[in-house]
Amino acid sequence: MQLDRTDCGDSAWIAILIEVATYVLAVAILIHAIRHTNKFNLSDTGRDELDPSDRFNRARWIETLAVGVLFGIVIEVLLVHFNDYRYGEHFLLPGLSVFPGERVPVSIGIGWGILLYAGTWVAQRLKQPTLPRALFAGLLALNVDVSLDPVARMGGLWCHKASPPNFYGVPYDNYTGWLLIVVSYSFWVRFLFQWADRRSAKINQSRAALWVPPVAVVIASAITVTIDHVLNAWIYPHVCPDWLVFLGLLGFALIVVGRGFMRMRHDLRPSAAILAVPIVYHSICWLSAQSSSENVARVHPSLPALAIPLAFIVGLIGFGWGSRGVFGVPVTPAPR
Repeated sequence: MQLDRTDCGDSAWIAILIEVATYVLAVAILIHAIRHTNKFNLSDTGRDELDPSDRFNRARWIETLAVGVLFGIVIEVLLVHFNDYRYGEHFLLPGLSVFPGERVPVSIGIGWGILLYAGTWVAQRLKQPTLPRALFAGLLALNVDVSLDPVARMGGLWCHKASPPNFYGVPYDNYTGWLLIVVSYSFWVRFLFQWADRRSAKINQSRAALWVPPVAVVIASAITVTIDHVLNAWIYPHVCPDWLVFLGLLGFALIVVGRGFMRMRHDLRPSAAILAVPIVYHSICWLSAQSSSENVARVHPSLPALAIPLAFIVGLIGFGWGSRGVFGVPVTPAPR
């Protein structure tokens, strides 16, 4: 499908504002990875002594963030090449161009790294089984995207022709992709680290297993691109529309996560860097929707009036769920 400038907005300041915010958040998240992950198991499980793998956690989380950025760039290059969307021209830093005429901005990959790290960090601390953790991380990223992508599209950060029904001009297939990307990476990173730690315990020799994030990227990329191809080549044209697939996947994620939602950890120390992710992105999107020269508030009044504020509230609850007891919210005792 051929795109032209009428397929998206052209508010340069929105794209630049989102890009700058992404760089600021990246610095905050990097500091978090360096300073707040070295005693992960001790601080978050209530144990009396360090877990043998604790001495590797700083390196593991820093690599999870760095490789998450790489994963975001790789998957965007592939999806831009095989799908009908492209990025705009208003970026401070140049983009990566692998295929002729196709460019992925650096800030997009960094944004993926931020969301993959923050979502995985929150989900990992809640002490749930591996699949619910990964699905919870995916839901957190989806929460940010509910605000981010409609405003980014209207501001010209990216362009796509979306046939109705859609979510404020964004195809539901986009949100399916967000879930697939975050869930697959989060799942395989944590699953492989757990497998490596179990194997190390058998030989009584702890190892960093820094091979895990790169291997997780390869597996997650293959899964995401394969499923995306099947959806676009067969499922959407012949079986069911993209909105129905998205609702089915969303419903599945909510059911799996919801089964243990009230029993998740509640006594964890809140992290300003992690909570800043939904606060900054939702706030910028609301401001952009109100002030955009593309008249977002006039064309889609319910976006700044309802959708973004609701996403903001849900995001704060989700990203801060493990600390709800600290804020005085009544809780159900969580398993240790």
